[in-house]
Amino acid sequence: FHMCVLGLLKRLKMPRMIYGTAWKKDKTSSLVVESLKTGFRGIDTAGQRAHYNQAGVGAGIAEWLRSTSASREDLFLQTKFSPGQHEEEDMPYNPRDSLFDQVQESASVSLSELKTNYIDSYLLHAPLPTIEEIMEVWASFESLVQQNKVKHLGISNFYQPHIVQLIYERATVK
Repeated sequence: FHMCVLGLLKRLKMPRMIYGTAWKKDKTSSLVVESLKTGFRGIDTAGQRAHYNQAGVGAGIAEWLRSTSASREDLFLQTKFSPGQHEEEDMPYNPRDSLFDQVQESASVSLSELKTNYIDSYLLHAPLPTIEEIMEVWASFESLVQQNKVKHLGISNFYQPHIVQLIYERATVK
């Protein structure tokens, strides 16, 4: 499970295999510890509390780091901003805020729950209804990179190539 350098992005150092933490609920912390003991160095989670337990991920990482000579820099942490969680009571952002501010608040909660001062990879978990909304989220993502809170950006669950192309064309951080 050693880190590898991917393609043309020689500055992107990430493991070849990442441990996913969805649906682990109250076992998240112990399973994260076990995955790290096994050799995983990449962890994937999300701010979507219906399916993920970021605080459990952070607790598991902290426990493992206390028991080893490894450091935070030895890990690759990926989390996601999950828009449109209006059905959840315990969201990591205020749904009445602008999308830009929802991203900032969600990232702040992720940093706190993961007990870290930066996120290696921050993904937009799903598309929004319009390209304008997607680009508002992306502008907020880019500001997180400028603030050194996030190293790399990405998208997840996008199935329309023309939307992916529009994001790429309009993005400053690629």
